[in-house]
Amino acid sequence: MATSQRTDFPELFPCPRQLTLDGGESNLSLDIRLTTANVLPIQRKAVRSILTASGVRVVANKKTYVVDAKVDEPSVFDLKNVPENCRYDYYELKISGSEVFIRSPYQGGMVWATQTLAVIFRLLQAGHKIPNLTIRDWPALPVRGLFLESHPGLDRMSTYEWYQTFDFLSAQKFNLLGMEMYACEGNCRRDGANRPAEYLMFPVEGRDTLHSERRIRWYSAKGDFWHDERFAPQTSQSEFLSDIINYGKERGIDVVPAINFLGRNSLLSRLVPGISAKNAKGDATEYSFCLSAPATRQFLETMLGDFLAKYYQNGTEYFQILLDAHGDHPHADKPLQAESAWCACAKCKKKSHAALLADYLLWLVKFLLSKNVGKCILNYAQLLEAGFDDKAFSAFVKKLDAPEKLVVLLPGDEKGQPLTSLGVKDLAKLGVQAWMAPLFCQGICDGFLPPVTNVDKLAKKASTDKASGLMGGKVVDFSSADQIAVLSAFAWQNTTALKPDKLVQAWYSAVF
Repeated sequence: MATSQRTDFPELFPCPRQLTLDGGESNLSLDIRLTTANVLPIQRKAVRSILTASGVRVVANKKTYVVDAKVDEPSVFDLKNVPENCRYDYYELKISGSEVFIRSPYQGGMVWATQTLAVIFRLLQAGHKIPNLTIRDWPALPVRGLFLESHPGLDRMSTYEWYQTFDFLSAQKFNLLGMEMYACEGNCRRDGANRPAEYLMFPVEGRDTLHSERRIRWYSAKGDFWHDERFAPQTSQSEFLSDIINYGKERGIDVVPAINFLGRNSLLSRLVPGISAKNAKGDATEYSFCLSAPATRQFLETMLGDFLAKYYQNGTEYFQILLDAHGDHPHADKPLQAESAWCACAKCKKKSHAALLADYLLWLVKFLLSKNVGKCILNYAQLLEAGFDDKAFSAFVKKLDAPEKLVVLLPGDEKGQPLTSLGVKDLAKLGVQAWMAPLFCQGICDGFLPPVTNVDKLAKKASTDKASGLMGGKVVDFSSADQIAVLSAFAWQNTTALKPDKLVQAWYSAVF
């Protein structure tokens, strides 16, 4: 039984941009009929499943209680105050008596409107009276993302756990999830002295021997015995990865593949002949790649071509090129022997590291673009670590002759300070899009630091510098929920006037 009249909605997080009370009390029901017009099947499925998850029964024979969703022509809407690059996510939601009307000029707004409506239905289910109201809403930034670095735990997640992750992120109106598909930590031996931590999160077509395997040994107090398990990442099994990519898209989230193409990768270098970096003696280090070897490019072309054809048949808007950790690291199988990430073969030694990397990146970006990738994402701090400077990057962009096909991440440190001198405006002059990239969860790894403040500073910088996106991340788990909430609020609401503790408090109120 309804017990209280609602005049505000702190449970809506991030907060809608405009909410108007239209007078009177609605007469909503948890049993509704769903009607749609010009809504694509994947969006209709999302609308139905999101409402069902919020406790609503979608039935066919209701005449009074209706949710009417329609994608209309953009000219029908008043979009003059909505930035052009944010209009895809714009929506209007109107509750009038026993009816709900969802309107959007593009398909994207359908999911975000339904997520807002789902919160209102949960309030109705909790006994709150819902007033007649109108919501007009759109994001502050067109790109609102998280990046998940490969770490223990991600490789064991079930499809259900991935679906929960997408539901959680979609409810906070994120639309991008970067997922590290291949990465290694040659110096990390958490699985044993001779077992470097390596993650290959997808099957390589025609090469069954190319897979990463981890070992977990744990004690069961209940059974009084030790468990010893060896397993490959769940995402490398059967159609697992396709399922989670498709589910993410249904929830309005694009899964961005991220692959490490330099630095501390060791698995492929150990298992594929001819592509490993070499030492001064000409022997394979089984660590990183030889950037001048034809075998390296041939292997990567085949692997990436098969990967994109299988999981992104219609192309992908983004592909992240990782260039991680270029300093000396322990050998993949000999932890006490340091190896350089750079190849020392005669051909590679003829060029500087910056020149080698420029040639390699130019080939790699052009190849990915030829495979229906819309834009390639690069982390500027990784470029600097690999030997690039601002001048070398400018030369690379000019040689590529397609600056609009690049996105550059501008990361900050654990205190929220930018790691690069190059800024959003500098990149804009080159025609390159820039996203700010706050670093998550340093508290877990290096002793507690105020990571929410870190996210807050970089998010505010994204607003003041007019970056086109926010992509936080690195080591992300449920302890990052408050950081994710702050990122969500900035990316959708542009809450630059609020302090981070106020944002976290608003999130607590909305969720708990």
